[in-house]
Amino acid sequence: MEVGRRIGFPLFGVGMPGHFLLKHYDVAGHSTLIDVFEGGLIVTEEDCQRKLNAIWDGQLVMQPQFLLPVTRRQMLTRMLNNLKTIYLSQRNFRKTLKVVDLILVSYPRSPEDVKQRAVLRYNLDDYRGALADFEEYVRMLPDASDAEEIKQTALSLRRSMAMMN
Repeated sequence: MEVGRRIGFPLFGVGMPGHFLLKHYDVAGHSTLIDVFEGGLIVTEEDCQRKLNAIWDGQLVMQPQFLLPVTRRQMLTRMLNNLKTIYLSQRNFRKTLKVVDLILVSYPRSPEDVKQRAVLRYNLDDYRGALADFEEYVRMLPDASDAEEIKQTALSLRRSMAMMN
């Protein structure tokens, strides 16, 4: 996208589920989809449906909104979520925590990310941080289906920390 911008060929990110594309609009407003992961191949909506079929085992039907441009914030969040998934799969909780912290800079009111950070902090023996995040999660979503469980976890954590002192 940056190279395209520099040469006067504006490109926009398209966050298709499971696959990222670029889109270019010509002077008449017609769009062209580009798959940079396939060497810059020009793709059609039908190609995109085939890609969705391959990724989602035919369970996801192409929707017009799948091909809309996304904001820089959405692109950043997508990249961070991809990194988070990679680090979690490697059980690298320190790196995952750093990524979740970055996600929360962009979306500080994301309850699920606050809860995930609490679990990561707990696994990294940062009990104070975990407790603060568990309590923040319950404040953010007091009616969550797991609110009582999280409250009990926080209470147990608070008791354990008191015994450590």
